Amino acid sequence: MQKWVAALDAKDPNHAHQQLEALWVTWGMNAVDTDLLRKLIAHDDFRVRSAAVRVLRYNFDRFTDSLDLLKKAAADDHGRVRLESVIAATWYDKREALEVVTIAQGKGLDGWSKAATEAAAARLQGKAQKEEVENPMPTIPEHLTDAEKESFKAGHEVYFRDGHCATCHQKDGKGLDPAFPPLNDSIYVHGSSERLIKLTLHGVMGPFELHGKKYDGQVPMTPFGMLSDKEVADVLTFTRNSFDNKASAITPDEVAKVREATKDQTGFYQMEELLKEHPLEK
Repeated sequence: MQKWVAALDAKDPNHAHQQLEALWVTWGMNAVDTDLLRKLIAHDDFRVRSAAVRVLRYNFDRFTDSLDLLKKAAADDHGRVRLESVIAATWYDKREALEVVTIAQGKGLDGWSKAATEAAAARLQGKAQKEEVENPMPTIPEHLTDAEKESFKAGHEVYFRDGHCATCHQKDGKGLDPAFPPLNDSIYVHGSSERLIKLTLHGVMGPFELHGKKYDGQVPMTPFGMLSDKEVADVLTFTRNSFDNKASAITPDEVAKVREATKDQTGFYQMEELLKEHPLEK
């Protein structure tokens, strides 16, 4: 992709759009081109800058200065770029992101961004207190070692992040019919750790049955390969020991091993394919 970008004609009227297409492709490959993003977030065209901010929103972990990049975008002369920066700030896990909103407010708000900016400020100001009330830490299982208990606690945080596990499977793990199955006492959770890691990293779709109920699997399980090995291990350790599940903890080394072994996997796993590799336990 980098070779293709380097060979593009800068005089082509579609040059900026082609660069954006390249950025989106690398993002889709879970290997976003950080150098290209930095270039496009400073582009002359506000549409390109705003699109680059949106990609940054989903890839904070790829940048050591993501918050600084958001602050620069919040001070942009164009309202669309500022609006993207404000929305992205609400996805940031640190309350310092409130500064992004403050900068955008200082530049002035139009009708499109006023309500969104006010909502973002309110959310970031009350983020810590709200999460503490809404998502209390459950009782940590005693069968876990001290290190595994720390992993459990870290996994609790990952589970309740915006756009992560609780969004579909819900805070109580009971899911949302008919698309999102429950995690409660699920063989897919407390069964084979390798099968669970695979579907977490790459996603899965296709029909299956759980607790005597059939799911068509047309809405796929979102892949979370963008998480680090530790984050995957933590959230799976938490899930495997919550919602009426009790199973062994998962380590970052296990995740790394499966990630390497499945690096050529393209797209979602099909459930039929996954169950051939890892039949359900009796």
